[in-house]
Amino acid sequence: MRQRGHTYDAGLDLVLPDLGAAKGVATLSEPQELVTESTYFDTRDRRLAAVSVTVRRQTGDPGAGWLLELPTAIDPDDTHELRIGVGRALRTVPRRFRTTLAGLVGDRALAATAATTTRRTVRLLLDEDERVLASVTDDRVDAVRLGPVGDADPPTFMSWRQVEVTLVDGRPKLLHRLGKALTDAGARPADSRSRLADVLDGEGHRPEAPSRPRDPTQQLIQHRVSDLVRELRARDPLVREGLPEGVHTMRVAIRRLRSMLATGRPFLDREATDPLRDELAWLADALGEVRDSEVRRERLDSSIDALVAERAEVDWEADRVRSALWSPLVEQHDRALAALDEVLASERYARLLDQLLDLVAAPPWTERAATRIRGAYLRRTRRELARVNHLMVAAHDPVPTLEERALALHDARRATKRARYAVEPLRPVYGDAAAELTTRLKALQTALGEHQDTVVTRAYLHDLVQQTRPPLDPAAALTAGALIERESRAAEEYDLQAEGAWQAVTHSPRLG
Repeated sequence: MRQRGHTYDAGLDLVLPDLGAAKGVATLSEPQELVTESTYFDTRDRRLAAVSVTVRRQTGDPGAGWLLELPTAIDPDDTHELRIGVGRALRTVPRRFRTTLAGLVGDRALAATAATTTRRTVRLLLDEDERVLASVTDDRVDAVRLGPVGDADPPTFMSWRQVEVTLVDGRPKLLHRLGKALTDAGARPADSRSRLADVLDGEGHRPEAPSRPRDPTQQLIQHRVSDLVRELRARDPLVREGLPEGVHTMRVAIRRLRSMLATGRPFLDREATDPLRDELAWLADALGEVRDSEVRRERLDSSIDALVAERAEVDWEADRVRSALWSPLVEQHDRALAALDEVLASERYARLLDQLLDLVAAPPWTERAATRIRGAYLRRTRRELARVNHLMVAAHDPVPTLEERALALHDARRATKRARYAVEPLRPVYGDAAAELTTRLKALQTALGEHQDTVVTRAYLHDLVQQTRPPLDPAAALTAGALIERESRAAEEYDLQAEGAWQAVTHSPRLG
């Protein structure tokens, strides 16, 4: 469970108020004082800082060692923290972390880019039973930003102070009272961008998002592409470490990026971007093999649980069945992971990452990129929406077989995804209308995606039932037949949901 807390910027000479006098607090513990020294490492062009990744060597407290912090794929305000001992590495990042960061760093060297000394004072707020209600951490930080070796510019020195109040067993009202006491004394809520981020100095600022229909299309595309390339790169170390949602979110970033390059064809030189789309498709396929086996296993697992609950009178031998139905997926997943590791270690992948950075730095614009968003880009978006409508009509026309209908819905799903990704970057421009259309397209995509999952699951189960060497366990074969029937019913339900979601999309507010 995440602790709740607030951070405040404080003047170096600020006298903290008596937080022990807050209502509900009985005593304030004696201060615990720590001094921590950290040296941060990055490339010369600050590739780690650009995606909010930090690697540092820390000394001076019980947590001394090498620390690597990676933003999670689930909560942008949370991090994965990997630790190893100090060891003998003093001026060089240990190989263990260099391997994790290989995709971000490329052929660049990691060197010390900043150093900090933190003098920390921690006090606990206790109630009458000596239960810890909250903690107050007062940090005084001296930092120096280091230039590249041989740089003639002198180091940049900074100092700041921050006070963090964290609830433990106290109630939210206590957090409010302590915050008011601090702000009354002269502290102020900390900015969203940390002072440390200023010291570590990422590689330039994020391109500004457009806000008006008359803004140039190239501003919209550059902002979107920059964000997606940053997200793709940030997910690379998560995938290498096998951390939650790394594969899925990296794959989604690739899909969005490929879609933007497709929608943006009139505004970008296709001779440069079409080969990039092909390379991104290659990478997405490698990620997809891993992700699809995970999703299929999760779906089978939940379907078996639902089947057991629905027909409790039957002894399904669930554990035995699970093992039999999962076994090919486990093998597929292991093979896919091994193949993905080879992809991430390849020169082809390293070259793709460099090409993406070049794309962000210098997009190959065409003359039409200077046109207003409400012109050519909006027309492109409407074409994507019209394509969704055409394919949904085709899917609901009478078709000879269920297989052809499934293929038609699958095509409609891919078109819906592309339309959604074209509309998403318009939210700062068209506000609620674009946000509502995005939401409705997402609902349609979800229903169509669930329908496709039933198709894939049924095909997988059919293959298992029909295999002869080795034959499927009899109990598993019985369960597979029941699951196929269940997935067929689910497909009909998702088909109806998709039809309703499609109608919602067609009645969405018009953009522009």
